[in-house]
This record gives sequence, C-alpha cells and structure tokens, in this order.
Amino acid sequence: MARPPRFVAIQQPHLLAQSALDGMHLCQENDDFVYFLELLKNSAKVSKVAIHGYALLPRSVMIIATPFAANSLSELMQWIGRRYVPYFNRKYGRAGTLWGARFRAAPVEAPEHFLPACQYVEESPVREGLAGTAGEYPWSSFRAHAGREQNPLLTEHQGYWALGNTPFDREAAYQRRLEHPLPASELQLIENALRGGWVIGSAAFAESLQKDAGRRLLPGKRGRPPSQGASNAPKQN
Repeated sequence: MARPPRFVAIQQPHLLAQSALDGMHLCQENDDFVYFLELLKNSAKVSKVAIHGYALLPRSVMIIATPFAANSLSELMQWIGRRYVPYFNRKYGRAGTLWGARFRAAPVEAPEHFLPACQYVEESPVREGLAGTAGEYPWSSFRAHAGREQNPLLTEHQGYWALGNTPFDREAAYQRRLEHPLPASELQLIENALRGGWVIGSAAFAESLQKDAGRRLLPGKRGRPPSQGASNAPKQN
C-alpha cells in the first residue's frame, strides 16, 4: 500500500524520523555527529523551523520541530542532506544516498502530547542499547532539558516551559519525568503515528486539521462496519 502524502501543520510541533540505508551508519565518528548537528542548527534558520528536541543515533535521526511554512520541514531535511551526504561520501570513499526512505513526520498536539513525544525521542538511545540512561548519551537534547549543558540549537517549546516557573524547576521536573520510561502502549501509539503519518494527539485535534490535510489523520477502526441491510432488518421473534 502506498504511503499517504505527508501532511504538515504550520506552527504545530512535529515528530520527524529519518533512517539510513540498511546496514549504513549516518555517523561513524564524533566529528560526524558534530557536523550533522551543526547542519541541523543552520538548516533550521534557513528553513524557518524551530528545533525543540532531537536524538542523533548512528543509524537514524529523530527531531521535534515546529515549521513556520508549509515546505519548512522538507527544506530542513533537504538542506541537511545536500551537505551531509557529500561530506560523508568524500570522507568514507563511497557514492550514492545515505537515506533508506523519505523522512516521516507526525503532527503533535501541544501542549498535551509534546512532552511524551520529546521523551520518546530522548529515550531512543536507551531503547537501542546505546546508553544506560538518557543522560549518558551525548548526541541528544536531553542534557539541555535536564540543565546539564547549554544548547543553542534548541528553541524551548511552551510544553516544556509549563513544567515550572524557573529553569531549575523545569529541568528538575524533566529529569524526574525521564526516570520513568514511556509505557509500551504509548510507545506503540507514537510509532504507529510515525509509520502512518497520523497525528500524535486526540481525535478532536485530528479533526481540526483534516480539512487542510485532505485525508484522515487518525487510523480507522479495525473490523468491517455493519451492513446497512443488517441494521435495518426486522427482528426475528
């Protein structure tokens, strides 16, 4: 089945995911991670995108970002690709693309679902066995959200600011939040939304965007609907 066209909701945060070709590593050395994140920072400025969170993994990248134009997210990823892929190919003596497929995007209802989406991103190194805790992994936004380092790449979202009145309050609340991993049911909902291009949020949020999207933004209910004839058939005595 063909993947539905990507829908972008202007001024709404989105969860983005981009994976490498099978068996490839996007980043092999520390310099690669540093360069990719520098491109992400520069691309955000050019593409009119606010970056709220990210995790750069060896074989994939996940980003929480708010676009301010309909083509902002596509421009963001294309701008990075046009610079990172040639850099990587020259360095490692190869040719061709690094990407396994087009990037995936799911609009996130804010502020209600912003923090779970951000947690999903920043817990990804732990889920993939790259670190014992989110704070041990250097290539994500967790350390900035937890107050352990400054990160000029980030624009903090209102969903994060709602955690407390002071930076210390917000950082402490966010650290406490990530002491408890997302439940499996919530992980599954987020991953399904990414695969299907659905929203991460409520039915009311999806309905508010569907007119602009021109398609459903939540998966349909499983099972066949009852036939009209069966519903209108007279009851048997």
